Amino acid sequence: MADYNINAVTRRVVFTGSAGTGPYAFSFEILNNTDIVAYFNATKLTLTTDFTVTINANGTGSITLVVNGGGNVPQTPVAADQVVIVGSRDIERVTDFVTAGDLLASSLNEQLDALTIFDQQVAEENARAIRVPAFDPALVEDGGVVNMTLPTKDSRAGKTLAFDTNGNPVVGEDFGTWRGDWAASTVYDIRDILRDASNYNIYRCNTAHTSSGATPISSNADAAKWDLVVDASYAATQATNAANSATAAATDADDANKIVNTNNNVQYTLSNGSTGFSALHYLSATIIQANNSVTQAGLATSAKTDAEAAQTAAETALDLFDDAMLGAKASDPSLDNDGQALADGALYFDTTNDVMKVYNLATTSWLQLTPTVSNQVNINTVAGQVSPTNNIATVAGIDSQITTVAGINTTHLSNVSGVATQVGILGTSDAVSDMNTLGTAAIVTDMDTLADRAADIATLADIQDGTTATNTMQTVVSNLTGVNNFFAQYRTGASDPTTSLDEGDLFYNSTSNNLKYYNGSEWVVATTSVNGTANRNTYTATAGQTTFSATYDVGFVDVYLNGVKLIVSTDFTATNGTSIVLTSGAALNDTVDIVGYGVFNVANVNFSINDATDVNTAGLTNGQILAFNSSTSDFEPVDANAGAALLAGSTFTGAVVVNNQLDIEEVHEKVTVITSTTGTLTFDTAVQGVVLGTANQTANRTINFTNVNSTLAVGQSVTCAVMLSQGATAYYLSAYQVDGGSVTPKWQGGTAPSAGNASSIDAYSFTIIKTADATFTVLASQTQFA
Repeated sequence: MADYNINAVTRRVVFTGSAGTGPYAFSFEILNNTDIVAYFNATKLTLTTDFTVTINANGTGSITLVVNGGGNVPQTPVAADQVVIVGSRDIERVTDFVTAGDLLASSLNEQLDALTIFDQQVAEENARAIRVPAFDPALVEDGGVVNMTLPTKDSRAGKTLAFDTNGNPVVGEDFGTWRGDWAASTVYDIRDILRDASNYNIYRCNTAHTSSGATPISSNADAAKWDLVVDASYAATQATNAANSATAAATDADDANKIVNTNNNVQYTLSNGSTGFSALHYLSATIIQANNSVTQAGLATSAKTDAEAAQTAAETALDLFDDAMLGAKASDPSLDNDGQALADGALYFDTTNDVMKVYNLATTSWLQLTPTVSNQVNINTVAGQVSPTNNIATVAGIDSQITTVAGINTTHLSNVSGVATQVGILGTSDAVSDMNTLGTAAIVTDMDTLADRAADIATLADIQDGTTATNTMQTVVSNLTGVNNFFAQYRTGASDPTTSLDEGDLFYNSTSNNLKYYNGSEWVVATTSVNGTANRNTYTATAGQTTFSATYDVGFVDVYLNGVKLIVSTDFTATNGTSIVLTSGAALNDTVDIVGYGVFNVANVNFSINDATDVNTAGLTNGQILAFNSSTSDFEPVDANAGAALLAGSTFTGAVVVNNQLDIEEVHEKVTVITSTTGTLTFDTAVQGVVLGTANQTANRTINFTNVNSTLAVGQSVTCAVMLSQGATAYYLSAYQVDGGSVTPKWQGGTAPSAGNASSIDAYSFTIIKTADATFTVLASQTQFA
């Protein structure tokens, strides 16, 4: 046997299997390889077949496992496995010193080493046993009250271990013995537990007896011998009430959350069916309206000026048309509809003679464009001499007879002589040729057509006898180019013309009820369907409604559904100027707003600031600005620095937009102080920039940045600061949201924080960049201040 020191170490070592088959070293000394046992997980291993032992020169050593050697190590150990080495020298003495024999130091050392190893093994085993603390009261044998001896086997068998008031082990009293459902003629002992099958109540026996009668136990003669443990009916009722209360509470909580936090421009529906917009919606609307008020105030004056200019342009265009087309009148007018001198080419309809007339400025007379009814009769008469009788052709064929007539007596000839010239004309070859032409089938057909225009031709008949119609028609003929030009330039119809287009052409579109002019490349509306600059209609939709009435100019209308602007052609169509049609039907009680815009062009206007009656520019020099002087009630030039001074102490409510460099010497930023210590921290980016939590945090929290997508344009960012106080136990912001959606920030240094900093203030900085609609990149940092 070896001879070496036995050090004070625990004779047990526990390893994970991460070293595989080993070696696994132990630091306590052994005398032989049989002085230890090894375990793989919960299996005791066999020396040599399952493991081998190596002993170092100082008595320490190691073991190496053998996989599938003895079957107890089925595979190479991994980190999830456990390897345990325990000192286990057999407690025995196999050497005896002989009286008067040699007492060698080496033999004595080996015996003492073995005794020390025995003591260490016992100490290691005791350390794994139940023990009382060293500072417990004295034991009974020492005059105290502590006695750690267990109750007898029979008394403790099948029982639980308990401790009395002195802390000594005793048999624990069972609650009872389960006996199933109650039955008659059955012996029941104290603490027997059973169920009343008639009502499912649970009872515990308090007096031993033999049962009789029937259930329910509550009305049985032995009812006093039983204690009610579980009232099933009451428990079921309470469970139902609790479930109902929980459901109602959850519903109320959900309704409350909807009323407060439903997203902007989205209606909520409560459990009772009522709908509306949330506090968040109205808060956002108030903020937006406040922000817009400054801009709208500035635009109002400009819009008024533009509207007045548009009105003037429209009135001018209408006046020009009204001067050219005078409408229906009973007699020739001497002035236009504005009481001004008549314009060359002006038109009107003569209701007395039912004819259209045009004004000839050169002759200052009205010229008839169509025959009167009586003139048409005369034209029809001429046509009757061509077809069907063809009397003119007949006359041409009897020229010899007419010559014979010349020989008739003087009396008759004297009658004929009055028309000799006319008769002579009819006898010429040209007249005969013309008469033959009139007799052809094609001409006869044309004459039939003329017969249908008898009234008009009758008017033309007056040309032969030199009546007023002669002058009228001659005037029309002389002005025919102008008449043709007017009808080429002014047209009406249901759709805009696409041919014969000249710059300055006029067209009245009967579909949109708009007068338009051609600017050389497109038709432009000269008047608008909208009275003023805009026309608004608001509707509460029925279920599935798609069509809503509205007056607008095509291409100039906006539609909003519950406050959200819709996209033309995708979400709705607007092509007729009188209604819009949704692509998908609206839901019941949806709000539909339709805004039609008046179309107008503003002519070039040269406006000088000196034209304003309340501006005094006397002495104005470079770099000065205009400021209002309340004593003189006008705007006067002042130095820029003086103008800036006018803003000193001013308070701006709402957004102030600066589109260029802004030079500021000092900024005071509002800090929102909060006292909450747990739950979601809501950071409203529309009204907050810095949040300070003054109370020590009590839990890790989620932070939700709201009103980000609605207030940022793509390519814009907002930076927010959050400072949270920490006590001895620190917490941190562990989850991150933008408008309620989860985001993963990119942290300074590349690693997200996993804890807060105790007894400090943790300052967080978040820069949120909007890269697309509802899409964000978030840059974040955490800094400790102590």
